[in-house]
Amino acid sequence: MIAADAVSFLLAAAFFARMSLPDLPPRTDDGPPTLGELREGRSYFTSSHGSGR
Repeated sequence: MIAADAVSFLLAAAFFARMSLPDLPPRTDDGPPTLGELREGRSYFTSSHGSGR
């Protein structure tokens, strides 16, 4: 059974390796950094849902 799992994993890896993905869009520096967005979302969530414990 483990051999079948290994073969299916190798087949999946081979198919994923052959996949072509589109190019990433260029980065823009006009927005807030990702960590800033995460910090803002966390503070919003904790301030609006924090008293329900």
